[in-house]
Amino acid sequence: MTTAWTAGLYDWRLYASKGADRQLIASGQMEIEADFASLTAGHDPRSHAKRMLDAINTVLEGRILSDHESYTIDDRRLDRIPIMELHKLRRVYIQKVRSEKGNGFRLKRVLTRLPA
Repeated sequence: MTTAWTAGLYDWRLYASKGADRQLIASGQMEIEADFASLTAGHDPRSHAKRMLDAINTVLEGRILSDHESYTIDDRRLDRIPIMELHKLRRVYIQKVRSEKGNGFRLKRVLTRLPA
């Protein structure tokens, strides 16, 4: 049971042992999700990568309406991230979100031979 575990990412390793010999067969990560019934109101289930991607998309949508990358009002200057840099960041976070979605636990066949 994982009820006592804190939600988060955990590393795992699978070893084969015979006598004093021990060989790593596989390793990876698994995610323990929070108990849905115990989540507080306003909980955001999105990962960091998904929140960042959504924020970048929101900025890009707003930027189309105002194309200024910097401006000054009353001796205060505001600089924005250039649109090309936002597009680069967007590509990075799209890849991160895709890799999160594809990170399921998959059994694979591993052949090994332990010393006799």
